Amino acid sequence: MRSSNSQTLKIPGITFGSIGIVFLIATSILAMQTRSFLEIGETTAGTVIDIVQRTSSSSETERTRTFYYPIIEFQARDGETIQFESRLGSNPPAFNRGENLTVIYDREATYRDRIKSATIYSFWNLWFIPVTAGAIGSFFTITGMLLLYISRRSRKPRLQK
Repeated sequence: MRSSNSQTLKIPGITFGSIGIVFLIATSILAMQTRSFLEIGETTAGTVIDIVQRTSSSSETERTRTFYYPIIEFQARDGETIQFESRLGSNPPAFNRGENLTVIYDREATYRDRIKSATIYSFWNLWFIPVTAGAIGSFFTITGMLLLYISRRSRKPRLQK
């Protein structure tokens, strides 16, 4: 009976551990990209010029959720005026129209790529995806290791007194 229990836990353990390792590798890559962006990025003052409301609904829960995304305008070093929508929304809105904030963008990029690279210079706007991927990777890796440990322990015969 012990061997079937250990085999039952071994496959999910390997699966969870593998998924976790993939997420941790992705986390490393994302963190290096963010760090590189911070090294080459240009920071400047920006202003929230509008807030866009987006509503999503889930057919499973029949629940709608509303998030607010700020539209930010800033002037690049070369004088070009750029507007972009933040990739992170919140509820309630994290910003107000007219609010000043710091923006970071790729100063070497073309106009279109500056819009893509521009983001609010804050911890969560820069590190949200790497932190989330790291948390998921850690959970899966630890769960996989625990399952493999339990699988291995149940395989060993116990000494009787």
